[in-house]
Amino acid sequence: MPTKQEVKQQYRQLINQDQHKTLDLNYIVAVSSGMNVVPDIPDELYKRAAWASNQGASFIEMYLGGPNQIYNEWDQLIQMSRQLGLSFDAHFPVKIPFDYANPYYEQREQMGFYYSHEFMYDFIDAWGDFKDAIESEPDVNGNQQSVYGINTHLVKSEIPAREERMAGSVSVDPFGTEMMESRIFKCPEFRVSFFREYLWESELKDNFQTLQGIANDIEGYTDFNILQRKIIVDHMSDDGYLTEDMLEAVSNLDETENMVENLKYLLDERPDIVEFDVPLGRVVIRNQDDMDIDALVNNVPGEHQEQLQDIQSRMDDLREQIAEADPQERQLLQNQLNQLMEDFQSALAAVDSEDIYEAYPDKESLLEHYVNNQRFQNTNDQLRTSAIQTMAGVRSDVPESLDDLKKHREGSNIAQALVRFDPELHTNSRWIHMIPKLFWEKDRDDTLRDQARLNEEMDTVYEKLKQDLKDEIQERLKETEVYDGNRDYFMKDDDPMSEGEVAFRDIINFRGGAFQDEMNRESNIFWEIMPRWMPFSDNEHLERLWHAITGIDPDEYSMNNLDAFEERLAELADSEDYDKIHAAGAAAYVWGQFTQVIGRGQDKTLVELLNEHGLTLDWESHNVGSEGRSKLWKPRDIIKVCREVNNTEINGETYDVMFCTIDMEHLAMNGVDPLWTIQGNEEHNFEGLEDGDGRYITKQHVTHPALSETGHHHQPIRRGDTIVFEHLYSLVERGFCERDDRPSIVMYEIGEEKAESTYMLRLMMHMIEHGVTPEDLTTEYVDEAWNRYDEKGNEDLTLKDYLVLKFFGLTDEEWHHEWETIFENAFAPLEGLLYMENPDHTWTGRAALKQDNQPEQWEQEKYR
Repeated sequence: MPTKQEVKQQYRQLINQDQHKTLDLNYIVAVSSGMNVVPDIPDELYKRAAWASNQGASFIEMYLGGPNQIYNEWDQLIQMSRQLGLSFDAHFPVKIPFDYANPYYEQREQMGFYYSHEFMYDFIDAWGDFKDAIESEPDVNGNQQSVYGINTHLVKSEIPAREERMAGSVSVDPFGTEMMESRIFKCPEFRVSFFREYLWESELKDNFQTLQGIANDIEGYTDFNILQRKIIVDHMSDDGYLTEDMLEAVSNLDETENMVENLKYLLDERPDIVEFDVPLGRVVIRNQDDMDIDALVNNVPGEHQEQLQDIQSRMDDLREQIAEADPQERQLLQNQLNQLMEDFQSALAAVDSEDIYEAYPDKESLLEHYVNNQRFQNTNDQLRTSAIQTMAGVRSDVPESLDDLKKHREGSNIAQALVRFDPELHTNSRWIHMIPKLFWEKDRDDTLRDQARLNEEMDTVYEKLKQDLKDEIQERLKETEVYDGNRDYFMKDDDPMSEGEVAFRDIINFRGGAFQDEMNRESNIFWEIMPRWMPFSDNEHLERLWHAITGIDPDEYSMNNLDAFEERLAELADSEDYDKIHAAGAAAYVWGQFTQVIGRGQDKTLVELLNEHGLTLDWESHNVGSEGRSKLWKPRDIIKVCREVNNTEINGETYDVMFCTIDMEHLAMNGVDPLWTIQGNEEHNFEGLEDGDGRYITKQHVTHPALSETGHHHQPIRRGDTIVFEHLYSLVERGFCERDDRPSIVMYEIGEEKAESTYMLRLMMHMIEHGVTPEDLTTEYVDEAWNRYDEKGNEDLTLKDYLVLKFFGLTDEEWHHEWETIFENAFAPLEGLLYMENPDHTWTGRAALKQDNQPEQWEQEKYR
């Protein structure tokens, strides 16, 4: 049987012979530098990088706190890297929440939209400078060093609750514009859908006052009242009666101008239901100096005209006689004239109001006089009502005391008549029950006393009114005629807004900006706003992202079938796939952040800056732990964002700079099997990666996946870890490690058993290259290979057989390794019990000491 060294040599020769490979993969095995908060890891950046390289890799993912850390250790870092021949990627500690709409979030590990954007510019510039410096010269052995990119966590911002308790102070859209100034309102489908499905349902439908105020702003106050009185009159025509509350709603006594218009409408449409509280004849008499009495008298019908004309003729004769009479006779004639004037008033008051209305040539002037008279009459009625209510103990606000009543004639008379009333004891007075009953039931028929019936009728009227107003507002929100061509997002400052956009802004700014808080609330942004805007944004990238992530095709829906779209959206929101909605919205923020927004004082986008430095940005799928899920964490969704960013033209060019990092532990901590995210799982309705998606995966953070509520375990990769192998194998099947332009990175994030884990990663990648599949890692295959190895001394053992046995630790070399470990620890149970030197080193180790090797060095080298 070959010796251990001979077997190892044979194995290495076979591995290095390319003709034995079934796949030609391009990859690097790497480790991370770790954080300087762990006791056994050095604080200085360059020392941590050197420490990490001693764990078995020459490619280091360096954990950086920010740009200043690079410049502060620049000389030591460059010198150490050249001596050890290291290449690098950077790793952010900051979880940049590009899908978080709050622009000013200031926690250290989650900066807001603006802060994170500015931080990215500084970090990319610093890391780009380091890349230029490290690649400008070879290392001490003449080998070229490389810097590829920046690895950063995408977010740790979880999906918001459906209803948040309060809104943030301000929010931005995916283009960095404050939400209340956002141009996403240009989209008419969004305006209509958000109005009727959210704004209407949340407050407007059940708040008639709010709706009326908004309608007044949008439609114009007169238009609103025209619609209101038309609905009420139509309803009264069907029902056959007019209630006092309905008449008040129609008349709108608070506005004289509108009351005149309303009365004219009622007299034209339904004169049979109009009852003038004050006869128009009395109104004419009271205002006769301002009215054309002759025209009225000459136009009233029938016997009234003859009577009035006769009296008017006699009064004219008396006025002529008075003008010519002497002083003694004038008084007698004046008395006769006064009597005729009273007769004229009585005769005019007897004329029906409808006849006077038809007879008077200036109807609008007549109605204005009536409204003024009615307002005076209502003032007296209100005083009387207030007096009775106050004395009955029903109200105590107007007037406040009995003395206040005496200032008014009506109130004073009633107060004096109720001698037994005691203001201090009014709560025990019998008037509490008697007076309201007598007052409110006086002169009222059974229908008006039926308050429930009245409320029901008014509810019916208001429901019709609200629905008509909703339809009217929706029609206004659809208007986009000021635009030519498609609805591009960006507009010049002086570009006009469409009528529909103006109307929508009026709504969301109504009542001192009450709806503005709603627009800034993160839950509304990701549950209500983004889902209704993205599919109809008329932006090919955003609509493609929406369709790719949610499965809802924008081409299937339009303004004409928003109902079907809303039904599809509701199905998604109520299903276990609801997180697709938030992933799509988050994707829009990432896309906009990198391809559309230019930072303050900058002249280029982030993708242009990355391309300028020759760097890539590798988004790492993150987790929010056992409490929930982050908005964008599935590799398939992140890859779709990367693809869209890389395919977006900026100044006529596209930039291949954004890719994905898969972290097995993060996926496990989201509560899923990491393999689901790659292979898919029909039982759990989980979609995996598509063929070719592996090209967008530049890095794989490999640990044995573990779920933890407290943080990362960074589990080691042990012999026979089929879970990790299948994960890597599945990624390779979908294109991982097959790029020609750059190597993919297979990295162990430093935890326990560092050297062993790094070795296992190399072994697994060798296995994949040489045709080992997950199906080969079975007991039957291992038994057969082991038997051939044991019986024939490795003569018939293929490379594939050897790799499988090596993977499970079953070759002769592994047995030797195990026995050596057992021997080293044989006396451990006796340590401290015998008076002898502790066996800290093996005999082989003592031989090493004679060659001037240090024990610490030997501990790290003895198993290599």
